[in-house]
Amino acid sequence: MYKKIKEIRVEDFRNIGNVVIDFNDSPIISLVGDNESGKTSIVKAFAVCALNAYAMEQKSFIRDGTQEFNISIVLEDGTIITRTKSNIENKYTIIYPDGTIESEDRLG
Repeated sequence: MYKKIKEIRVEDFRNIGNVVIDFNDSPIISLVGDNESGKTSIVKAFAVCALNAYAMEQKSFIRDGTQEFNISIVLEDGTIITRTKSNIENKYTIIYPDGTIESEDRLG
């Protein structure tokens, strides 16, 4: 069974410092903004977290001057899927509504 996305949280990814996009009011989101404002970064962040896309480029997505990026997708049932990437860490963490935590370190 598929679950709807409640929100996406992006931190220190490409040119984005810290952004939360809330899908509660509508499942349709339109990204509007000037050039270089982060629209493509949001789409890429979603792809990295949901699909592990751009695997060979991900290290370059860490925002300049920071140590890692974190992307979280929060589902309607409260499940939180987090993707963390740094020079020493490369993992997914899933926190389920009952508090159960699964974590997979992709470097190991």
